Amino acid sequence: RAGFGLKWETDPTRLYAGKPRPIPVGVWYPARDSSAPHIAIGDYYETRPGLPQFDPLATRLNAYMRGPGVEKLFPLRTAATRDAPSAKGPFPVILYNPGNTGNYADNSTLFECLATYGYVVLSTSYHCENPQLVAPCLSAVRERDMIFLHRFATALAIADASRVAAIGEREGAQIALVWASEPDTPLAAVVGIDASDARKGSAPMLLVPDAKDPAAIREFLDTHLKKAPQ
Repeated sequence: RAGFGLKWETDPTRLYAGKPRPIPVGVWYPARDSSAPHIAIGDYYETRPGLPQFDPLATRLNAYMRGPGVEKLFPLRTAATRDAPSAKGPFPVILYNPGNTGNYADNSTLFECLATYGYVVLSTSYHCENPQLVAPCLSAVRERDMIFLHRFATALAIADASRVAAIGEREGAQIALVWASEPDTPLAAVVGIDASDARKGSAPMLLVPDAKDPAAIREFLDTHLKKAPQ
């Protein structure tokens, strides 16, 4: 069974609208079996925790995530149970970083699958410092949010933050690859979905092209295999 929880945290090292930066953290994790019902997809798109300090941002995030055609999927049931009792850990950690038009739960089916295989998956909104912009930001905010997620994992009892990898999509993949190339990175591996460039670094990389054209896939592989350090 996959468990899911959404926790709101703050990063006191950064300001957002004059206060410590609010950070919603989606947590998918291995859970014990239970008779509790699985949550619906729509539950991922309701981020308001009922706390005055977080609800204004959560309301804007909800509106941003509910793009055209999304709400028709809301009644469908997922493989996750909210706040389910966790299996006995600790488990390795995966940090997720979406593309510029994505959101914290846009690969939730993958996260649920990974949780059933024994991984803790952490994701956040990566919203911009400008309170009017709630889409994932283009700046260094993303890497600092990933660093925050890793720090969050160190305090999570079921997580083994010494074993951590990252999955990123498009722009999120580029941020993960940049972080993986830094000398003090904690990342042991990176999966880049539709990543446009490979980076030198010691962490193994799996780069996945987003293309149905076999010629485009061959070109992608030829380009990256020539650059890859291993």
